[in-house]
Amino acid sequence: TGQVARINPNSGAMQGTPFQPALQPNGDMPKWYEPVRLDESQMVIARGQVDKEMPSVIYTLSGSNPRSIMKTGELVCESPVKSNVVLSGTQLFGVLETPDGDKLTSFTFQPLAIVKDVALEVDLVGGPWATAAGILVATSDGKLHCYQSDLSLKWSTELQDVKFACAPEITANVNGWLML
Repeated sequence: TGQVARINPNSGAMQGTPFQPALQPNGDMPKWYEPVRLDESQMVIARGQVDKEMPSVIYTLSGSNPRSIMKTGELVCESPVKSNVVLSGTQLFGVLETPDGDKLTSFTFQPLAIVKDVALEVDLVGGPWATAAGILVATSDGKLHCYQSDLSLKWSTELQDVKFACAPEITANVNGWLML
């Protein structure tokens, strides 16, 4: 089902007990999304939905104990998680796949809870990405949207068949150019 482990960077040896959710009897492997670091010892990771008996879950984990990685919180999501969860300021952002379409969703992490969501006009194809400009999402209509932390739309622009090689970044120059 997947696990989060601490590895010695010099030897590659596993250190301590990893975090691993309970094994599921059906043997299906869930999709795990890239974790995000909250601070020196805490992280958030999302697990995708496999079926109705194994819904999506977002976990907060602590590595402060060198002997084990401990679950410090979990949010069982009614709708499947469709993206990585990203940190911007003091909030987490991710996309949930609902019966009404994809929704950009903000979360608190202490406690782990949904704060607000906003419907995307069409399906998510990339992101979300946390940048200095805001939370960016690419959608199936060929647009890049920028949302503020309160999930209000800041701007949208046409991408014209852009394929992302990496997460968009804001350059350090004074013009604040967005690099795609």
